[in-house]
Amino acid sequence: DEQQYWCKSLEKRAFHIVSRHHDSSNGLVCDAAIIVNTGDVLPKTTRDQASRRKKAIVPGGILLCMDTSVEACTEILDARVWCVSEKETLFTSKEFVLMAIQKRACPINRASCPWKPTSTTLIENELSMVADATITRSAHELLNGHGLTENGMKEAVAAIQKYGYCVVRNLLDKDQCLQWGTAVVKDFDAAANILLKRDGVDLRHPHESQNNPQNYREMAMREDLRVDLRDGPALRKLRQRDKRYYKSWNIDVVEEPPPANDPIITSSSGSPTSCLRFHSDVLEITKRTMNPKDSQGDELYKGNFGRYNFGGTGPDGSMQPLRIGPMGGILSLPGSADQAIHADTPHLFEHLDHLPAHYVNAFALGAHVGGVYDNDGIFTGSTSIGGTAFVHGSHKLSVTAKWHQEDSNSSLLGGTNREDMLRHVVRPSLQVGDVVLFDCRVLHFGLANTSKDVQRPLLYVNMTHTWFHDPKNWNNRKQIFTTNTA
Repeated sequence: DEQQYWCKSLEKRAFHIVSRHHDSSNGLVCDAAIIVNTGDVLPKTTRDQASRRKKAIVPGGILLCMDTSVEACTEILDARVWCVSEKETLFTSKEFVLMAIQKRACPINRASCPWKPTSTTLIENELSMVADATITRSAHELLNGHGLTENGMKEAVAAIQKYGYCVVRNLLDKDQCLQWGTAVVKDFDAAANILLKRDGVDLRHPHESQNNPQNYREMAMREDLRVDLRDGPALRKLRQRDKRYYKSWNIDVVEEPPPANDPIITSSSGSPTSCLRFHSDVLEITKRTMNPKDSQGDELYKGNFGRYNFGGTGPDGSMQPLRIGPMGGILSLPGSADQAIHADTPHLFEHLDHLPAHYVNAFALGAHVGGVYDNDGIFTGSTSIGGTAFVHGSHKLSVTAKWHQEDSNSSLLGGTNREDMLRHVVRPSLQVGDVVLFDCRVLHFGLANTSKDVQRPLLYVNMTHTWFHDPKNWNNRKQIFTTNTA
C-alpha cells in the first residue's frame, strides 16, 4: 500500500523510520514529515493525523507537503509557526506540487511591545535574527536523551559571541523546571503574606500598600509587581536534594563561605542533563564562551605563567573555573510593565569592541505558557505573560555607542537612532524546557505581564569568572523568613 511504498523508498535512502503508525501524543518527534492532500475536502480523522504530524516536527524541522497547488500547500500553514515566505518548490507537474517548508526554530512574542513597529519586513527580520541565535535539537537527540552535539555546542558559543545571546530549544527536563518554578511561586506567596501581615507591605497591590517594600536577604525588588527571589523554604528544600547528588554527578564543587555562598565549579564531567544550575551543556557553553581558544593555533596559553599563583594549574590551557550562583526566580505578577532597557554588567574595558564574556546568565521558564495556538495546536509564540527581549548584538560597544544621545534625557532611547535600536529588539518566545544564555553586557528587558491572574516564574542562574564580583542589591541583614517559618 501507499505507506509501505513510502517507508521502503525512504529506507533505501538511509532514512530511519521512527514509527509507521505515528502518533505524537505518545511523545514521538520527527525531523521531517510528509503530508499528501488530494485536493478533496479531507475527513476529520485525516486532518487530525496531519495536525499530529505537524506538531511532531521538531523546531527547525521540515514539512514536505504534496498538494494540487502552491497555494493549497501554504494556506494550511500559519506563518507564525512556519517559514512560509521561504518555502521551496521541490517538484511540480500538472497534477500536483511538492513543497518543503521549515518549522520556525523559535517563535517570537508578537503580543508584547505594542510600541514596537510591526511591519511585515520588520517582523521577518526579527524572526531571522532569532533563528540565527537559536540552536535546535534533532529528533534522534531528543528521543535518546542526548545533550547537544559538538556542532550544536559550537553554534551556541558562536551565537553568544556574535549576537550576545543564544536560545537552546528542548534542552532541560520539563518536570525539573516545573518543580523549581512551583517552589519560586510558593516561596513568593509565603513571603508576600508575611510582609503584608508583619510590615504592611502589599507586594500584590503596591498602590494600596501601607509601606514601601525593601530589599531583603531572600528577595530583591526589581519594579512594582516584579521581584527577584533567591531563597525560601521551598527553594531550600530543592537545593538540599541536589547537594546530595554532587558526588554522583562528578562535580568538583567548592562552596564559598557567606556572604558569597556561591560554589566554584572546577569540573563538571558527567553532570546531569536535568538540572539547570549544573546542566553539563549549560556549563560547557558558558566555559567555552568565557574561555575562548586561540583561533590561530599559536598556543598562546603556554605563556600565562600567572596561573601558577594561588595553587593554580599553571599554563596548561585548561578551562578556568566558574562561580555558579544559586538558582533563583524572577517572578512577574499580573500587571507588571515592560522593564527599562538595560545591561546587567558593564564592559570591563572600553578601548576594544568587546572582550570575552565574564558574566553569563541562564534563563528558563518555570511554568507552562498560556498563549495563542494555531489550528494544529502548535504554539505561535504570542502570550500575555511576557518573557525577555534582547537587543540583538548589543553586547558590542561598536553597536551601542551609536545609540548614545548626548542631548536626550534618556541617553539610550532618545534621539534619531531610536528606530535603529528598535529594529534590533527581538522577543524570543520560550516554552518549558528551553533555555536562553546571554552575555550580561547585552541590552535586554523583561516584557510586561498583561495577563489577569498568571504569575510567571523565570528561573535563572548567574555564572561568572571567579575573580568577578557582582554587587547585587540584596540586604543580608533584613530577613523575611525566620527559622520558624523556614
